[in-house]
Amino acid sequence: MEGWGTLQGVVPTWVAGVLITLLMCMSAVQLQAQGRVVFEGRVESRSLGTNRMVRVYLPPSYEQSPRKRFPVLYVHDGQNAFTTVGDHVAFGWGNWAIDKSVTELSRAGRMQEIIVVAVDCSSQRYLDYRGPSYPYSWPSTRRVE
Repeated sequence: MEGWGTLQGVVPTWVAGVLITLLMCMSAVQLQAQGRVVFEGRVESRSLGTNRMVRVYLPPSYEQSPRKRFPVLYVHDGQNAFTTVGDHVAFGWGNWAIDKSVTELSRAGRMQEIIVVAVDCSSQRYLDYRGPSYPYSWPSTRRVE
């Protein structure tokens, strides 16, 4: 191997170059093939009079197809939705891994790629879903306590 050069006398320089190039290409392909959570932050809501943590997942082809329109799925209880929230959520059941599920299903052709917007609930979760309760909300005149 005279004239080829070696990397610290063990690996020919050209082999090391090829390996590094292959690793870089594989990493780029793997990153492009994965959907990912691109935003996790608080968003103000005038109608709720507060702000909520919101997380946004973008599908694998989002950046390669800037003009493509994607359907959007809005998810309640966003604090449980994605793998980025960790394993110790949802009362010990763990995260729902929606990001991984959507990526795998779309890659397998079992669903189209989508954007997922996950909105955290507040500390008064049941009010978030049902709204305020009024003492005379029943159709009858009977008072409910």
